[in-house]
Amino acid sequence: MIRLSVERVVAVPAVAVWQVLADYHCDAQWRAGVRSMTVEPSGIAAPGARTDERYRFAGRTTRNIGEVLDVQTGPAVSRLRWRTTAGTDADGERQVRATGADSCRVLLVLRIRLHGAEILLAPLVRLLMAGRLRGDLARLAALTAAAVPAAR
Repeated sequence: MIRLSVERVVAVPAVAVWQVLADYHCDAQWRAGVRSMTVEPSGIAAPGARTDERYRFAGRTTRNIGEVLDVQTGPAVSRLRWRTTAGTDADGERQVRATGADSCRVLLVLRIRLHGAEILLAPLVRLLMAGRLRGDLARLAALTAAAVPAAR
């Protein structure tokens, strides 16, 4: 299994970051490789929500069907856990932890289980996905920072 965890402090209030992070319709705006994403029911993630993602990675587009397992929201920490039910065998977590009135720490956790001959590619997949997750956090920070002045 490949386990990746990336985090970053973002100079944006936690609630503003959570609004983007927990709305799967926003994923294509900050996650590299997401070609399309639908979620039922629409809106902020809730336990039992179903996602249908088209994702491009290493020259291949896959369809990943997923579900939101758990959502916890609060003034200090908000997080959601998810897993795929079809497509890439993966699960993970998205978390926002307030670090001040106008800043937060964002954590993305991804676990991928490779099967068969894919296991041979584990070192390459780990390297590529780690870079992609770091880039995703940078895009999330830029996206939420651009939206905050308009909200204030």
